[in-house]
Amino acid sequence: MPKIIDQLELQILSHAKEIIKTEGYEHLNMRRVANKCGIALGTIYNYFQTKECLLEELMSRHWEEFFSSLDCLENQGGLNQKLKFIYEQLQIFLRSFHQEWVNKAMFKEPDFCQKGMVERKNFIEKLILKVEQILLESRELNSEQDVYQIAGFIVANYLAMLQMKRYDFQFFELVLTKILQ
Repeated sequence: MPKIIDQLELQILSHAKEIIKTEGYEHLNMRRVANKCGIALGTIYNYFQTKECLLEELMSRHWEEFFSSLDCLENQGGLNQKLKFIYEQLQIFLRSFHQEWVNKAMFKEPDFCQKGMVERKNFIEKLILKVEQILLESRELNSEQDVYQIAGFIVANYLAMLQMKRYDFQFFELVLTKILQ
């Protein structure tokens, strides 16, 4: 009789993520994940057809974790507090994302890299829309301002600031306050 394992898909993802974190992407393969889960190699393919499918799901869940961290924004006070909260959560997310994903061998694979760029674009667009929603709800904007453009400006600057580590949030907050007046 085949053994039934509760939440096997989550176990597969968890073990794959752990292998990437502790041993590096180059040591990740379906056989290794199956061994960690205590299942036959063929069983893993019932959930993920290829290693790339497994990685895409891991990355997608990583991004979704970021967006769920923004769910408590309603409790963050005014516009500046909400924008600072997003910045801080993005900082945490990017630090983790870079350690686990960026500069890994998997980005040397052209097909995976192309799919990753599409997902990155979707992630950024979703973040812009979230910031736009916050700006609209704040009602602190001049009605002539293009809220979507301002949201895009904020997100682009957040990403640049976090990559360059040259400017801090307080400086950006001062600049943004002047722009929004």
